[in-house]
Amino acid sequence: MPIQALGFNHVGYHNQRLQTMGWDDKVASYILALHWSNGRGAAGGKAKLKSRISDTQKQVRKRQLESHLDCVAVAFVDGKWYIASNRIELTDHDIILADSSIGAPVNADEHFGGVRYYGTLSHSYEIVREGGDYMHAEMKILKRLESLGSLEQCQRIGVSKPCCPRCKDVLDDWQIDYTSYHAVMPDGDTWVDPGVGVPLRVALGVMGML
Repeated sequence: MPIQALGFNHVGYHNQRLQTMGWDDKVASYILALHWSNGRGAAGGKAKLKSRISDTQKQVRKRQLESHLDCVAVAFVDGKWYIASNRIELTDHDIILADSSIGAPVNADEHFGGVRYYGTLSHSYEIVREGGDYMHAEMKILKRLESLGSLEQCQRIGVSKPCCPRCKDVLDDWQIDYTSYHAVMPDGDTWVDPGVGVPLRVALGVMGML
């Protein structure tokens, strides 16, 4: 059952995250970490938001402060991985590298709850890009699955950080499992509804309350 995460600035946040995250959260987090380590995040000295600052160190610092906006989500549905991100531009290289890197140096059975996923990530996957910068990664996946008629087959979403309250509501409506959520509402227009509606059981429940 999902838990409410400690605040990002809480001293116990990272420890709680490490102790509670599922194996698919780790896959999502690893993809994000590799993307950064390849120089396309703060390591590359490029701020996500447009800035007139020219000093590389200041750009890196700005990028680091924005790092909490980055998120990768994954879902394994009907033998295929669906992978999305908030605002970073994932590539096939990120996915293939994650697949080979996670499986090679560690015992995947031991570190990922007995789930053998090594080799399946790059064997069958889709990087979901629909939704723009402000649709959260989890919602991009749901939107894509809904368009394929496969949304009801999605049982769990792996996410590199706790879900926001609005994503939580959508995931709860569809009874899709996830690890944790936080209590901070997205600012202004920084959350885009994926337009997947609600399941029939939810709609009927609401009508029954009227």
